Amino acid sequence: MSSRLLTATATATVVVTALAATAQAERPPGATRADTAIAELRDHLAPAGSFVVWGGVDGDRGNPTLRADIDQFATVAQVLAVAADRDGATSAARAQTAAQLRRLLADYRRFVAAHWPIGAATKARFVAADRAIVDALAPVAAAPPPNPYLDKVDAAIADPAWRAAIRAVQPAVVKLGGGTGVNLDRSGLIVTAGHVVDAVGRRLTVRFPDGREFTGVTIRFDAEHDLGLVALDGASDLPTAALAAAPPAIGADVVVIGQPGRHTPDGEATGYQPWHVSTGTLRGYRSGPRTGGQHLGRAKHDAWTYWGHSGSPLFDRSGAIVALHNSWDSRTAMRHAVTWEALRAFLAP
Repeated sequence: MSSRLLTATATATVVVTALAATAQAERPPGATRADTAIAELRDHLAPAGSFVVWGGVDGDRGNPTLRADIDQFATVAQVLAVAADRDGATSAARAQTAAQLRRLLADYRRFVAAHWPIGAATKARFVAADRAIVDALAPVAAAPPPNPYLDKVDAAIADPAWRAAIRAVQPAVVKLGGGTGVNLDRSGLIVTAGHVVDAVGRRLTVRFPDGREFTGVTIRFDAEHDLGLVALDGASDLPTAALAAAPPAIGADVVVIGQPGRHTPDGEATGYQPWHVSTGTLRGYRSGPRTGGQHLGRAKHDAWTYWGHSGSPLFDRSGAIVALHNSWDSRTAMRHAVTWEALRAFLAP
């Protein structure tokens, strides 16, 4: 391998210094910061228009200067990623920059491979440099849309602890079918009342408070315990809530978040808004085992609910799910929910 009298440290200094100067220098008309920085790197690797491998073989270490040059591609990518973030570059612009850098890296690798055997360490260096370019200049992830329903939490809830708990879990409460559910997994796994989904295989549109919508399919259904589980298609990075570690005590505070119906059963408009928040207490339990049939939920609570609240989670003051609203007793006006014990059994692997 031909040699140039330049050490690895000097190589790095040359490129980084050139990049720093590029950031401040006046660029040719029409040239972007990326164009200029990549041109500086190309000029270093091919000072007379043809590629040159700096340094020389150092025994078993191979050519450390060559490897340092390869590493500079990652340095350039990081510098340009910072500049792209600062300038608000679009995902398309970032992708174009990455493509330019990767083409230069591939050209340089072909040149080296055509003239000398490439050892395993150098091959790994090329692969790592390419990966670093892709990662540094990846498209900017779109921020979730704003959640317009959180403002009314602050307006309606004075207790700061309650407010914090509600704001933490409300983004995970969803509207689906004629009812409500709550998301348990970042990739989309919704637990809801069984009578909201009716059967395994039913497909539904699931909407989050920030406006994102997904198609989901019912993957589990338990008519006896009035529970259903819906998996979402193509979802990721979703807000979640979790089942409490223990059942709630009688008299414990609860909050219900759900979807009151826009119309009465007779068709009259109610004026209620979705993702309604109401607080109450756990009033007690129906007689019999808490894992028994839940057609009329065995947990009793007095938080306000309406048509459409079926499947609404009941949260405790830490924001953990302690029950799932599913019905009300028309004789007593008591609200009922599927118990924590039944939920835990249903969700067990």
